[in-house]
Amino acid sequence: MGLLSDPIFLMGMGLLGERGQPRGLLTGLQLAQKGQYQNALMNKMQAQQELAQRKDQRLDDQQAALKRLAKEYTATPIPGSGPISQNPKPAYALNPMAEDMAVGAPEIMQRIMEAKMIPVPKDEGFTLPPGSTRYDAEGNVVASAPFAPEKVDASKAEKDAFDRAQKIRKEFLDVTDEFPKITNSYGRIQASIDNPSAAGDMALVFNYMKMLDPDSVVRESEYATAENARGVPDTIRNVYNKVLNGERLAPNQRQDFYNRSGKLYNKAFDAYEQREKEYKDLATRYSIDPERALISRVVYPRHEGDIGPPSIKSDEDYDNLPSGTEFIDPNGVLRRKP
Repeated sequence: MGLLSDPIFLMGMGLLGERGQPRGLLTGLQLAQKGQYQNALMNKMQAQQELAQRKDQRLDDQQAALKRLAKEYTATPIPGSGPISQNPKPAYALNPMAEDMAVGAPEIMQRIMEAKMIPVPKDEGFTLPPGSTRYDAEGNVVASAPFAPEKVDASKAEKDAFDRAQKIRKEFLDVTDEFPKITNSYGRIQASIDNPSAAGDMALVFNYMKMLDPDSVVRESEYATAENARGVPDTIRNVYNKVLNGERLAPNQRQDFYNRSGKLYNKAFDAYEQREKEYKDLATRYSIDPERALISRVVYPRHEGDIGPPSIKSDEDYDNLPSGTEFIDPNGVLRRKP
């Protein structure tokens, strides 16, 4: 078997001549199939030629034997058979070898056919895989199947989209992890401001500290220290510890804590909205519906409408106040501008 009929060699040629492994393998298999049919055709022609040569040789041998037997028939009488002219058998019957030669020719032909001939596939129904070709015994194309477009499994596509959305959602929840903590503290302050009691004052200051430091480990009803409330200023910790000891907040202090908590919440709200916009844009770039990928963490709208007199922190804040306005100075004392 030569290289042009070797399937491994032809598949290698297909891989070199085509882009992509599946198409290259199919091309190589097609070449191998065609080469096999061409080899079968050549074997068939060789067998036919050999059979014709043997047939001609056999006829020549038979004619020579008949001529030889004819001479013996006329020259030698057969004892006990009577006159030569009355012998009913033909001349070649006198030579058993000649009879075997005459009768055995078809059997020889049959053996040659069985040994040399490769049967041609019958024209029966068949199915071709995409990208393959069928040939007849002469190497002619019988049928071919074009490459079918790759089918996309709807369930697989849906799962891939879900996995991408889940990945974006997880990242979004990780980077916005502090906002729900601040939101919860802000909501408790909203409820505490309407309850001017010792318990309300404790909840107000405690949740304000949690807004300043969402990861602090200080617990309500325990003293705040530098260790358990590292992100809380000393002044706020001192106020909380006084409230914990039973001291009440002044009305202006209560209003100041409430207004400050609103500013902290708005700052966290703006940062959250910016992150949300970034991840919505990211989901859109990956052809994912942002509403499916992201879960909103907004519970309260932006803080609007401070209560009580404004708090001033600088001379500029004081100069901006109209005459006669009540305000809270940096020390938490309620004053009126002349």
